[in-house]
Amino acid sequence: MACHPGLLETLVGPAHRAIENEEAEIGDIDLFMEALRSRDIAIRAIFNLSWAPENKLLLSEHANLVEALLRTLMYRVSSWGGFGRGVSGILLQSRKHAACALRNLAAAPRRN
Repeated sequence: MACHPGLLETLVGPAHRAIENEEAEIGDIDLFMEALRSRDIAIRAIFNLSWAPENKLLLSEHANLVEALLRTLMYRVSSWGGFGRGVSGILLQSRKHAACALRNLAAAPRRN
């Protein structure tokens, strides 16, 4: 599935987006939530793809994908948190999915 043309680039785009750097510029909680949810959905799809043994090597060699997972792990607190819109929950869920995807990719076979 991960070999489908354009799939990884489509997922890595929103997953790699630096939302944490755009918080002040977004200015609207609804737009921020939309960006946060799209990033979470992309990370979750990457996590799901990372289970299949045939995808592990391909995913682990995609530099922006690994960087997106690491960036997601580091994004812990948002200035939009505490407004009762679920920001903290989505951040936590995204971090869990990113950590699990990295765990799966760590089990990728080495290329000879």
